[in-house]
Amino acid sequence: MCRSLLASTHFPKSRSICIPKAGRARPKRRRHGFGREGAPAGVALTFECELGYTFDPAVWGRGYATEAARCVRDYARDVLGWSYAISAILPQNASSRRVAERSGARAEGRMPGVASS
Repeated sequence: MCRSLLASTHFPKSRSICIPKAGRARPKRRRHGFGREGAPAGVALTFECELGYTFDPAVWGRGYATEAARCVRDYARDVLGWSYAISAILPQNASSRRVAERSGARAEGRMPGVASS
């Protein structure tokens, strides 16, 4: 379920935005054994019925987003009981669309009144 984000949302986010945000989660992640040398690589999470992910560009192309998205999808289905999830993706973000598709999503169109292609 690939859909557009609001026009005011700009992805991918810059390192100056992502690193501090991911870094704030570092203590909890380290307690649970996550991270490579203590450096956050990215995050995959759910927002109500949305499955989202963001990763440091330095680790793009390694399959981390697809693996994380699949894990979060399975958790949402098996633990949270969701029957569906959406992935809000800007039309020009082909890489994110491929991650969503490899995770089992399918394009269903765009939400009315949301960012134009």
